[in-house]
Amino acid sequence: MRQREPVFVYVDAVALVQEAVHLVTSEVSARHTVIELDIPSALPRIIADGVLVRQALLNIMMNALESTSASHSPARPNHHHDVLG
Repeated sequence: MRQREPVFVYVDAVALVQEAVHLVTSEVSARHTVIELDIPSALPRIIADGVLVRQALLNIMMNALESTSASHSPARPNHHHDVLG
């Protein structure tokens, strides 16, 4: 598959996040997981390639879902990390 050239335009960041979340809704439900969004409603529009940003968000969310599923595996050791301040 040939990559397309990025197209940078003003996009609504909130809408991009909401669209990406909508696209993973069935996967989230299948894994008995919840996605909570805490996004300010009045974010400024950004200059970006909406398709590439949406794809990046999807990749991040799918990686998080896979990582969350893996972390519930009983074979994985439970490590405790102290936060140094």
